[in-house]
Amino acid sequence: MSERIIRGYAERMAGYRRVLEARSTTTSAGRLRELAADEIRPVRVWTALNHNTPANALDLLTRDSDRIVRWIALLHPRTPAHALERMARDHQDPFDTRPSSVRDLIAHHPNTPDGLRQALAQAGACPNCSPTCPEWRTYTHRHPWHSRYEPADRFRRTDAERADQLLSWQRDDQAFFAAGACHILAWAFLQTNPDSGYEIHGLRRPGEAHCHHVYVTDGLWAFDHCGWTLASELRQAYQSENLIIQSDLETFCAEHNCRLPHQFAHLPWQRAHNYIARYT
Repeated sequence: MSERIIRGYAERMAGYRRVLEARSTTTSAGRLRELAADEIRPVRVWTALNHNTPANALDLLTRDSDRIVRWIALLHPRTPAHALERMARDHQDPFDTRPSSVRDLIAHHPNTPDGLRQALAQAGACPNCSPTCPEWRTYTHRHPWHSRYEPADRFRRTDAERADQLLSWQRDDQAFFAAGACHILAWAFLQTNPDSGYEIHGLRRPGEAHCHHVYVTDGLWAFDHCGWTLASELRQAYQSENLIIQSDLETFCAEHNCRLPHQFAHLPWQRAHNYIARYT
């Protein structure tokens, strides 16, 4: 095999490893900043998609030569205000195929300054809604306009599923981790990402003693049966008291009337890790 072929193979493998770094939720902020300037386009795409990419890296990605990279960076909730202001001024951006499309998104981005938001509205951005329209959505492995959060109550178990653990186990993964095993998914996430900075939170309805839903969050992003969601959007879907859970799993189950792993039809850890792997 020639030296040129060997060198090309080594370069492709190095690029693939950097893509895996860019995708990982455990990659440090400093490393993501480096990956934002990578010469390989898929590395930059996945860096823009990473939920933990810091603002300074996103600022760089909004100035990327590739229009898809810029578009994804625009949809990230950590993109800083000064980058949004710069993009709003760039009316000749070649990736803006519809003149108002970028301005529409900037007008509803959570980091857009109020003055810029009002100026964009007066200039005709998002003409069919208010400048305070809550319809802005991030790119969370779904189309940004269709990333509606589905509350766990929609997957509530039937009486038969509550009585029969095998029947409960046979539900699809999202239903299983939405109702009955949300706490297992949360603890499995921390097992998978022990140094990620995420904490386990629980939601408790007024007047109730036990949490009705459990998820993990770093303050901005949340992860549960719906995958990745903005923490503010998740909490808005429930309107419940939010608690930080600092106990271990066994103590939590005893205090909140939840099943321990061995009380399910089968041990749920591998199923939980497989589910998490779909989103990381």
